[in-house]
Amino acid sequence: MNSGPVVAENLAFISASLRTTSNLDLLVLPENALQMPASRDQQYIEPATGGEVQRALSQLAAETSTAILLGSLAAQVEKGQKPFARSLLFDRQGRLCHTYDKLHLFDVDTGNGSQGQYRESDTYQPGCINESQISPKPLTFGDLTVQLGLSICYDLRFPEMYRALVQRGAQIVCVPAAFTCETGEAHWAALLRARAIENQVYVLAAAQHGLHANGRQTWGHSMIIDPWGDVIAQQSTGQGLVSATLDLTKIELLKARFPVHQHRRL
Repeated sequence: MNSGPVVAENLAFISASLRTTSNLDLLVLPENALQMPASRDQQYIEPATGGEVQRALSQLAAETSTAILLGSLAAQVEKGQKPFARSLLFDRQGRLCHTYDKLHLFDVDTGNGSQGQYRESDTYQPGCINESQISPKPLTFGDLTVQLGLSICYDLRFPEMYRALVQRGAQIVCVPAAFTCETGEAHWAALLRARAIENQVYVLAAAQHGLHANGRQTWGHSMIIDPWGDVIAQQSTGQGLVSATLDLTKIELLKARFPVHQHRRL
């Protein structure tokens, strides 16, 4: 996506994109999918207990029978406090079944002058470190229950988090993101493939792309990676829908042939 500052326009784009696509089980949306604000004081914040965005996505999931993972939403638990950057997972019936609050906030200098200085902690508070945050989230499709590991963008640079998710049973790891062009070109694909290879899981990485209203340029390159580290689908330029059919039996077959988890000695 190339999300703009108007929530309603981004919602309309998501709805139209999904309604023109058939037979999707799960739609993963990028970080900041509903808004890339022009400035910090224009940030859309919604109560964690519910609001316009959550109602709209719940309805869309139910009407299309598609599970939807919203990459992030500024969700406020208590009035007056900074919101969390929260992923929201809606099942195919439209129920909000799981959430995840971004653990690692992007407070860095990419070396690109004032445009390369980021302080997410000015806007958000980090998620609380607890068992729920680093446990996979079950999502049921008929007789099949899939274990999803949830993360957001900068989390990708902390491999111990993904190892914890996989040790608890994650089969698919979702990485909604808004990587900058500088860091994306250098590290995006390498980090995603590494997380897939070292953990022997599928990685679903939905990304922001292009120039946004606040002047930020994001890298894009949404992709799906299999447990061997092969990129099986990718949106190299522009906006679009990346899709693939995942064969979860590949995970156990690979673990049997290449038992790195059993060989681990640390």
